Amino acid sequence: MTAQCRWSALLCLCGVVASDVASAVAFSTGIAPLQDCGGATGSLALDGGVAAFLEPLSPLRAAEYGGSDYHPAMGSNLGIATGYASATAHVSQWCIGLFYRSEFEGRASKDLLDAWSANRQNRPFDSGRLYSLSLDDRTFSARGLGVGRVWHLGSSNDHGTRFALVVSYLRGVQITEQTLNGQVRATSPDLGVGTAQWLRTGTDLGGSGFNPFVSSGAPQGDGFTADLEMSNTATNGLFTDLLVTDVIGWIAWRNVPRSLRLLNNQSIHYNINLDRDASITGIDSIASVRSNIRAKVHGLVRIPMIAGVAAEVADDVIDGYHFPTVGMFTARGSSTTTIELDLRTHALGLRQQFHKVSFSMASNRIDFSTATALAVSVRASLAW
Repeated sequence: MTAQCRWSALLCLCGVVASDVASAVAFSTGIAPLQDCGGATGSLALDGGVAAFLEPLSPLRAAEYGGSDYHPAMGSNLGIATGYASATAHVSQWCIGLFYRSEFEGRASKDLLDAWSANRQNRPFDSGRLYSLSLDDRTFSARGLGVGRVWHLGSSNDHGTRFALVVSYLRGVQITEQTLNGQVRATSPDLGVGTAQWLRTGTDLGGSGFNPFVSSGAPQGDGFTADLEMSNTATNGLFTDLLVTDVIGWIAWRNVPRSLRLLNNQSIHYNINLDRDASITGIDSIASVRSNIRAKVHGLVRIPMIAGVAAEVADDVIDGYHFPTVGMFTARGSSTTTIELDLRTHALGLRQQFHKVSFSMASNRIDFSTATALAVSVRASLAW
């Protein structure tokens, strides 16, 4: 009942250029920086950050499968992580950026996570328990080049509507996609019998355990994404923003190793030579894969309350999962501060901006090592 879990490979840096109106745990970061692209003065922006949410355990303890802080939800458990690092030049209303980005999304059954955690922590399995095994996750990382343009529709730079479009070329660095389904009944604290099917596709499968006679060159991937953003500032100070990251996005991979493993120790079979058939059989191959990048939507409304103070309501949507937030925004001179609460993960976030430098962080625990939702980002912009 031992398996290799991709949920431990979460917090790798990756790249895009982030908007200044992200949520507490911002999974919808994208190349759409309206503020800097809209100006006439050239500048260079450096960005980086990560955000992760794992329902059953802290991302910082994923390699330990949670340890004593492992608390899975009943049924399916969700895991999402994104990250970015970028350098973007802003010239007039154009943006040209180099970036590295990575994303993870996974769903796993409580039974599967319980079995993995017990195996990792050397705890016995529950004798007689039927473990329903279900796993579906995907990870990719890529580097690339993005080009964007901002259009301003309004009577002044302080009011009106701005629309941004960014298209990016992606060069794939790594991909892992896997599904596992089956059932295993623990017949004792140490043994289990059942059936399962485990399909993995990934650039990291070419090592030990993979058929050395199946090879067709190094894996390669090329792709494309498009991001859209529209914001509006009314004369009364009401601000709205809508960002759709990866409204179109995919990477076409070639020469990617694929491995199918079938487990069946539920019944014993013998061949014509009276040799017992293997409990685990498999097929290794090389595949071409088109990996679609899921769209991520971020919406925000900032409502002015009194001078320099506004209330914020926002929502991030990824694959049907909502991450709504409420917060308070304050502005004083060139400095702004935002405090917000993610209603799904209960993460409290702080975002501070002073002139052209900003920093944000969020967590749903004071002790970061036990937090199941974590995010941090930093940004600096220099004019020339």
